[in-house]
Amino acid sequence: MQKKKNPRSESGFTLLEVLLAVVILGVSLTTILLQFQTALHAGSISQERTNAVIYAKEKLESLKIEDELSESIQGGALESGHEWETEVSLYKYEDQAEDISYEDLRRETYKLRATVKWNSGINKRQVELITLKTVTRKEWAK
Repeated sequence: MQKKKNPRSESGFTLLEVLLAVVILGVSLTTILLQFQTALHAGSISQERTNAVIYAKEKLESLKIEDELSESIQGGALESGHEWETEVSLYKYEDQAEDISYEDLRRETYKLRATVKWNSGINKRQVELITLKTVTRKEWAK
């Protein structure tokens, strides 16, 4: 008498097992690719911000090397598409007492501000750097 072979006893994978493995693989690859895309986007934003900080720092450094400062606002556009603006204003000390006069001092302090703006997709982004510079008053400079 011949024994019937049980179809389940044969080695191999069923169609359901193969489909389940393909689905798991597809979901895993999709997740990995989305994470890769997110990392590339974050890197791009970081590069844009780094470039903007470098441009703003260059503008501040050009103001800091000037011997004489006066209150002013300047602006323009860079070849990269970034817009910049610098502002020089006389700095007012926050804790300046009303009865103290700073007019007799030989020095004055200016606030230097550099702003760089750019478009990043549909978003408008900006970086602003601020520093102070103390200079000899014009009437005391020789």
